[in-house]
Amino acid sequence: MEHFVTTVALIGIVIIVASLLSGALERTGAPLVAVFLALGAALGPYGLGVVDIGLASPALRSLATLGLALVLFSDAVTIETTKVREHKRLTWRLLGPGTLVPAALIAAAAWWLLDVPVAAAAILGAALASTDPVLLRSVLRSSALPATPRLALRLETGMNDVLLLPIVAISMLFL
Repeated sequence: MEHFVTTVALIGIVIIVASLLSGALERTGAPLVAVFLALGAALGPYGLGVVDIGLASPALRSLATLGLALVLFSDAVTIETTKVREHKRLTWRLLGPGTLVPAALIAAAAWWLLDVPVAAAAILGAALASTDPVLLRSVLRSSALPATPRLALRLETGMNDVLLLPIVAISMLFL
């Protein structure tokens, strides 16, 4: 329990420091994900050795679930429903062929070429077909990107989980 409290405290410190530095980081154009990865590498067992969390750690599982929920929630609340309604055709193209077709192709390739079980292949397809909103955050905020592609990326990153999360959940039941 003490290790879990220490881990949560360290992650809280990282979040506070990242929040305080977010303005400066946005001006540099460095992705926040890269900063978090660098900080994790610096604090991890191959850096300063302050934190050493194994993959089987309950603390890591809890924190990963919390982080995923926060990322999904923060991206979902930024989607303007008026934009979705105004661009129905674009939304359907992004979610249908733009999300499901790549997921199906990746799953089929994993099943056929790598001999991965169907359920695991479906999870892999869903994971790799999804556009990561965290990684694209700086791209989506850039004024250099024209409005239509920016809108398309925002819609896809904010809504693809609605289609892909059930695929992952159902596939996990079969594993």
